Amino acid sequence: MSRNALIHRMTILSVAIAAAPLSALADAPAPLDRFYVSADLQSSAVDFDVRWDYDDESRGREVGFGELGLAHITGHMWEAGATLGGVHRFEAFGWNFGDKGFGRLPNEVVVHGNTVAAGTRVNSYLNVNMQGLAYTWFFNRGERHAFGVGVGAVRYELTGQADFNVAGFPGSFIIDNHFGEKIDMPMVRAEYVRTFGEKWRFVADASYAHRGSDNAKGRGTEANAGIEFLPVRHLSIAVRYNHTRVDLDLQGRRPEETSAADPDYWGAMHMRHSGPQLIASLRF
Repeated sequence: MSRNALIHRMTILSVAIAAAPLSALADAPAPLDRFYVSADLQSSAVDFDVRWDYDDESRGREVGFGELGLAHITGHMWEAGATLGGVHRFEAFGWNFGDKGFGRLPNEVVVHGNTVAAGTRVNSYLNVNMQGLAYTWFFNRGERHAFGVGVGAVRYELTGQADFNVAGFPGSFIIDNHFGEKIDMPMVRAEYVRTFGEKWRFVADASYAHRGSDNAKGRGTEANAGIEFLPVRHLSIAVRYNHTRVDLDLQGRRPEETSAADPDYWGAMHMRHSGPQLIASLRF
């Protein structure tokens, strides 16, 4: 092999080696998708507590919904978003948790001043729905990472019922307690994304919502961290750990101010979820 041929081959090899990282970078997924739709394939159960306050506005006892026959409250989440100009993301999101069941009270419960004895049959259901909109500005974005902060708003909708079949004389009777409430809150959020390899992304985000008023106080916090695998161009599968906490203190109209057909709930509700989620996304 001539000296010139050897030099030529070494030059080509050097250029190929130098270009390899750039080629891998070009094949790596972008930190932000132009458009995506996501839904969870499996989510763990949540813990839920409720408190009925007395007519004189003094606080009642916290009651786990397991005591009301709701043993396994599960739900689902969804997200959809679009990124404009590479740094401006607009998204809609939500989740829903619920359950219904029958059982007997293991402990005495006081519902708006009415004492319900242990062993009383209870028929109950619960549904908690959250929907929200958010805008995030990813002001710090590179080839493999993006960090942004944003604002938004969320709405929590709660519907539920706990019917207590109370034994009495001359016969049993039912204490019918059902409610339906909505509360809107402003929200702030932050998100960080980093790609590594050709098919992997790390994603972490956190949000905080708060509202304080005379008849509706609440706050909601949520944090997620997970790894996303992109096996093909328009599909990703993610495993993430989610922590969600929602605390609501609702002071609706008193029974003397409303009709039986339009009841309000006064008391508090606390929802907590901590556990893994499996999420599938269509991405473009």
